[in-house]
Amino acid sequence: MPSPDLLVDLLESNHFSDSDLEQLRVMHGAGSETSLNFKDIVAFNAFGDEFEDLAMAEVSGLEARSFVGLWPGFTFLNHSCVPNCIHYTSNGIIRVRAARPISAGEELTISYLGREDFSPLSERGKIIQERYKFQCNCFRCRMESALPPLVRGRLNDIHLGVHYHLSPGFNEMVANPKPESLKRVTDQVVKHHDLIQSLLDSPHLNESFEEALEKDQALRAGSSPVASFHSTATLSSSIPETSVNLTPQLIARAATYELLEMQFLLKELQGEDSREPLLACLEVNDKVGPGSELQVFQSCRLLRDSLKAQRSREVEGRGSSGSGSDRNDDGSNSNGSGNGRPGMEKESNVMEDAEALRKAILARYGALSSSHLANFTKIVSRLSTSFV
Repeated sequence: MPSPDLLVDLLESNHFSDSDLEQLRVMHGAGSETSLNFKDIVAFNAFGDEFEDLAMAEVSGLEARSFVGLWPGFTFLNHSCVPNCIHYTSNGIIRVRAARPISAGEELTISYLGREDFSPLSERGKIIQERYKFQCNCFRCRMESALPPLVRGRLNDIHLGVHYHLSPGFNEMVANPKPESLKRVTDQVVKHHDLIQSLLDSPHLNESFEEALEKDQALRAGSSPVASFHSTATLSSSIPETSVNLTPQLIARAATYELLEMQFLLKELQGEDSREPLLACLEVNDKVGPGSELQVFQSCRLLRDSLKAQRSREVEGRGSSGSGSDRNDDGSNSNGSGNGRPGMEKESNVMEDAEALRKAILARYGALSSSHLANFTKIVSRLSTSFV
């Protein structure tokens, strides 16, 4: 990604029209007599990424560029750790789409964090305060702060341990897998997973979380003003905020998401069924990053694996048909072609996974015609093989 300093230099060397200067002053919150600080404008309002949207670039026949830029209207969108909108660029145009149902009058929100969304409350708060000088008070942050201090502290410790200590060795092992290193890393991943489960197995955790949820809902329904997502302002409780269905388990998975990805990759390396950890990753993305490129690519991977498994069963079924070896004592087929239950369950995975991919594409790209949907599905399925 280009350095933001290059954008600062470009702004400082440019001659702006009066209307452009007014937009910059609005972004900066500066009066007409105040000099513009372009470094602050870029620090608090610029958006950049390593690539523009890959699928949109391919559809348009353009190269996905690395970029950093300013889009005046975009800067008015506030942050949430469970945003209801997704944003990306294509051919220099920034696009913002609703990624989940939004109530009338509800504030449109995006995430300022990217990958750092997959971290615990204390880490997200530290990053947001350092970069943007505010304290987030979104629904996820409020509910996470309602967890017992011991749970929050342990989640933070696990996140830091996984990110700074386990991850480097894990990446080395993936690049050069050996039986002894694979076993060592697997043991460490299992240990961290068991630590999280022991925290979440407390019989009083769900009960205390439900109480906090009821209090939060009562506060929003009452007559008192409640804090906005940005704690420097207040938000009238009459303005709706669609609550995402969060649980202590999902909050913990989002805070230690890197561990979920490790579990998925370990299953892959060991040649085991990786569906369960991949579904867990998708569940977190559905709440924390709806419509993200990662969610689309993970949905592609899930469907690809289901189709591959289905084709494998069909080949095995044709090979054993007529031999009698696939008959159970009751005369049904053990491969699921008799009463159909095992086979039908696997086929339902394909249907469910195809629907999950359709919803992920809808959240990111909006409603598409049948031909455009088929084209996008083909493109993102191919692109996903390099990422998941």
